[in-house]
Amino acid sequence: MSARKGITLSLLSSVLFSVLCYHSVFLYPLNGWQIAGWRAVTTALLLILALAFRKKMKSFWRYFCQWLKVPGCSLQCVSALRFLPCR
Repeated sequence: MSARKGITLSLLSSVLFSVLCYHSVFLYPLNGWQIAGWRAVTTALLLILALAFRKKMKSFWRYFCQWLKVPGCSLQCVSALRFLPCR
């Protein structure tokens, strides 16, 4: 990886992190756990968009399906959803 590409990716990650922090301002009436849940959902959506943009979705879904077959992982996914508000 070239230095220019590394610097660009580092700056992009910093910008995305600050956007995710600012995202919590729009979620004002929610508590800390709910905000963390929405940040995780937003991060997952951005990850899927990045994978789709780089045409890596097929390998991601293959890995994800293998991960879901591991005992306990599906339960962790479902239990993480309880932090999202039900409004």
